Amino acid sequence: MSNYEKVNIDRKLEKILKKVKEYLPVFNEEKFLKAFKFAAEAHEGQFRKDGKTPYIMHPLETVLTLVKLHADEDSLIAGLIHDVPEDTDRTMQEVENLFGEQVAFLVDGITKLSKVYYRHDMAERQIESLKKLLIHSAQDPRVILIKLADRLHNMSTLQFVKPEKRFRIAKETLEIYVPIAGLLGIDEIKKNLEDYCFQYLFPKDYENIQKVLEDTKIKQINVLEKTIEIIQKEIEKEKLDGFKIYGREKSPYSVFKKTVRKNKKPEELEDLLALRIIVNNIKECYLILGIIHSIFKPKPGRFKDYIAVPKSNGYQSLHTVVFGVRGQTTEFQIRTQDMQIEAQYGIAAHYFYRTTQDNTEGYKEKHSKWAQKILEFQKSNMDSNDFMESLKLDIFQDRIFVFTPRGDTIDLPRGASAVDLAYSVHTDVGNNAIKAEINGAVVPLTYTLKTGDVVNIITASQPTGPNREWLIFAKTNLARNKIREALRKSSRIKKLSVGRRLLQKVFDRAGVGLVEETPKKKLKELLPLCESGSKCRTMEDILIAVGEGSINPVDVLKIAYPSKGLMSDKQGFFRKLFRIPNTNKKRVGLKIRAIDRVGAGKDLLTILSDQNINVITLKISPKRFQNVFTMTANLEVESFEQFTYLCTQLEQVDEIIEVERRFHKRRAWFYILAIATIALWIAHPIVAYYMSRDSLHSFVIYGGITTLFILVHSLKNVTKRNFPELRDTGGRKLWYFTFFIGNFALFTLIAELIFFQIHYNTIVVFGLIAIMYAYVISEYIHYHKKES
Repeated sequence: MSNYEKVNIDRKLEKILKKVKEYLPVFNEEKFLKAFKFAAEAHEGQFRKDGKTPYIMHPLETVLTLVKLHADEDSLIAGLIHDVPEDTDRTMQEVENLFGEQVAFLVDGITKLSKVYYRHDMAERQIESLKKLLIHSAQDPRVILIKLADRLHNMSTLQFVKPEKRFRIAKETLEIYVPIAGLLGIDEIKKNLEDYCFQYLFPKDYENIQKVLEDTKIKQINVLEKTIEIIQKEIEKEKLDGFKIYGREKSPYSVFKKTVRKNKKPEELEDLLALRIIVNNIKECYLILGIIHSIFKPKPGRFKDYIAVPKSNGYQSLHTVVFGVRGQTTEFQIRTQDMQIEAQYGIAAHYFYRTTQDNTEGYKEKHSKWAQKILEFQKSNMDSNDFMESLKLDIFQDRIFVFTPRGDTIDLPRGASAVDLAYSVHTDVGNNAIKAEINGAVVPLTYTLKTGDVVNIITASQPTGPNREWLIFAKTNLARNKIREALRKSSRIKKLSVGRRLLQKVFDRAGVGLVEETPKKKLKELLPLCESGSKCRTMEDILIAVGEGSINPVDVLKIAYPSKGLMSDKQGFFRKLFRIPNTNKKRVGLKIRAIDRVGAGKDLLTILSDQNINVITLKISPKRFQNVFTMTANLEVESFEQFTYLCTQLEQVDEIIEVERRFHKRRAWFYILAIATIALWIAHPIVAYYMSRDSLHSFVIYGGITTLFILVHSLKNVTKRNFPELRDTGGRKLWYFTFFIGNFALFTLIAELIFFQIHYNTIVVFGLIAIMYAYVISEYIHYHKKES
């Protein structure tokens, strides 16, 4: 190590000690220096990935970040030696002997599992190490705080890592550590991690946004300075002291998210200007808000009161967007000093800072919900993949929070439905739920919840069990697992029936025919869909797996009919659906039959709008004296999954009787075939007239009746396979059609026999007619049974 490097390390160490003493009057400097010496000796000869920097600089940088969080003594020591057991020959037992059990626990939580044990599966090592880290963090949040500080410095030097590893680390950070920082409310670390991830995952977008921010910086500074001057003068008129007002830069990643959300280029965004005002108390927050709105016109719908209703991670502030100086859209954040500390350092502010007013134990309890979920995952003995999926779905997504009628707060992933809430309360509540009351209005359980909703789950007096369709709307793994658990307990017959019904619906919406007609050669390709260890050998087993929620019916369609899904009526041929980009939307016909009531049509259109579905044409036809209406529409959808989700969501609405896909071209071919059948028999007498010989007469008579029967029978089968919208009502329509054709043919035949004096075999002719009428009667009986 060079003298320059030694001097640099000593300066860094002095800086840390100076800052620590500012907030930790009682600090064991001797123990801290002992830890530094222990780490420096252990890492002697090791360098960072640049090949130049002594490794000891990494733990020092980690500790420097922890100092900003006002971390306690044990956390600082653990930060210094966090890589020693993993990267050197020193053991965890040595750490415990030298620095105590608490420090050893913190270091052990961060230390990855042995490379030797997982040498054949390093991905498994990553997941299991993360699992260990989070379980330790659930018991002591200081573990994850040290890990975040460690990851922040590693991300700042990621340019020296190989590209493949760089991408993996950045992706892992964005998926795991950024959400954790958000959950803990540590905004400063979260934003820095996001920007590093953005830089390495989307380098071109990062450079573009950086350029836009740099190009507009001078203009923004001028506008911000003028805005601050105006606001300060008005605040001083109110004789308020001790406030701070300053501009803040929007982070590149936050700008990137806005470009994606608003589908705009960075230079087209309006609200890149932001100011923050720090005041003494909550009363002054609202006073400042009034001053701002009296000077600048507020932008409608852009005011948020996170003081009255804090975010699920405890964040509090007033947010407003106004038309500011020179008409520039400007964002203001107004908060107290305590709120500012909490926004920057989150849970660390309550573990380490002493300036915040909230009860620390109460705050820890509020922030331990995610930790409790992690411990529940551990108890469930799920495998690594399920563990990661549960983390991403149940914990690491953006959160919303809703209220029970008693005022209790429940936080859920963004996009969660009332089903998720029901199961988060209790398994029995979920299994017996039938409706939800949201803000006083009764809605289906599939309703997507929003922050601030007051939710009451309505349950049945008798056990009802979950609905298989709920799996489509359940956002959390907790709800999904509970639903599947209940479905597996159903009888084999019920699971088979439900599975066949659901898969047939998917097949109908794709227009691929009957489930029973799935090619047998596809069965081997479908079997891997079944869970490992399950006895899955036949199509019936596949249907049972669909019925109990183990298999997604759309996945079956993708394998059985990979090229089919949505068919563009204009193009007239099937295209591969599942790789269509979002910009290439497909047109699809939809028919809805529903009970008529005031506002029903508006409610249906709201569902379509919420799914971001464009309605091309729409027709609503009320049925007189039946209190029913039919809505037919041509829609633009992005994918078959979106269309299926929409149909299933519509089916959950009480007033809706049926939801069907309309195949316009296929209907046209159906009617052409039907007309051709009638035309054939109309032409029959003309053909018979020009046939002079008895043998040809007989051929025309027998052939005509046989052809008629085959055509009518074929129409029925074609309808069953290809026209789901006619399958249920098709019994009636086809019965009418068959009865009409049969009688028409009979009267025509009798007229031919009399008029042309044709000799025929009575037994054969009337035998064929009897078969025709037997078929007609069977169709009627089938239709009548369905109607009754």
